[in-house]
Amino acid sequence: MDLIKAYTKGLPPENEAKQFGALVAAGGQWVIIPHVNPDGDAIGACLGLSHILSAAGIESRVVLPDTCPDYLRFIAGSDQMIDYKVQPQIAEDAIKSADVIVWCDFNAANRCGDLEKPASLPGKQRIMIDHHLNPPAFDGLMISHKAVSSTCELIVRLVAEANLIHLMSLEAASALFVGILTDTGGFAYSCSEPAFFGLVSALMTFGVDKDAIWHEINNRQSEGRVRLTGFALAEKMEIIPEFKTSVIALNSAEMQRFDYKPGDTEGIVNLPLAIEGVEYSFLITERDNRTRISMRSIGNNPVNTFASTYFDGGGHKNASGANSGLNVADTAKRLKQLLPELLKLRK
Repeated sequence: MDLIKAYTKGLPPENEAKQFGALVAAGGQWVIIPHVNPDGDAIGACLGLSHILSAAGIESRVVLPDTCPDYLRFIAGSDQMIDYKVQPQIAEDAIKSADVIVWCDFNAANRCGDLEKPASLPGKQRIMIDHHLNPPAFDGLMISHKAVSSTCELIVRLVAEANLIHLMSLEAASALFVGILTDTGGFAYSCSEPAFFGLVSALMTFGVDKDAIWHEINNRQSEGRVRLTGFALAEKMEIIPEFKTSVIALNSAEMQRFDYKPGDTEGIVNLPLAIEGVEYSFLITERDNRTRISMRSIGNNPVNTFASTYFDGGGHKNASGANSGLNVADTAKRLKQLLPELLKLRK
């Protein structure tokens, strides 16, 4: 089916597609690794690629640095993923025996948490498939393009440009659609080009059920997740009007009050942006003794520069994340002290 290729416009470029096609033709055992705290794009990309490789006769395993969020477990093949937190030895053995290691939806080894060393084992063919900014030097095939909406979109393009679209299946297309849907906020941002919608429409010709996927992602939340969202907005959201900013800080004890599970805070950071006058939103959370900051903005307000300059982070202009070496309360205090610097980055 050439319909998808009609919209790829040579991205990724021919040399990357040819190298990827040659590696698929060579076969072997592949391991696909997403970033820590995997989201819809990471899980969708890993499983979508795994289905495509299986259609090519390649044995592939998806190895997670930590737990897959419950709301993504409807994706075909999710039950076959290896969780390093649960099965560390099986995960390490799979990586050691792999001929090819794919870094999926991240561009720096420290983004895959406890799998940083295994993911960087010497003597392995490595492939990076990612859409985040400023990738560092990489000892393998780098397929990294910030112009696309998501890593899932990039994989659709890559498969088409490598003339491997015959390997696309309903299962693969559905997994990749999940990542495209979630990383664009339901087609709300990072997807303004008409060709993008042509590509998505072409992907849906493989039988993707958009309504069913939307239902699984948005309408199967646990009671605890819904109550946690309400608590975050009603009790923890602080609006700082002079900086057009919302800050929500949730410590581990507060999250556990609502039987927190990985993925339960997904999307909360976007909600304050619906408030008139709010242009920046920050969500500070604590998990596994680590403090994480999710950053969102609207318009020409770059949070990625703020994340990389003042915290250990980065990402996209309107959607970034960072780690903090401080606890939740101290991170919130420092962030608010830095808000004058945030406004200086406005374009």
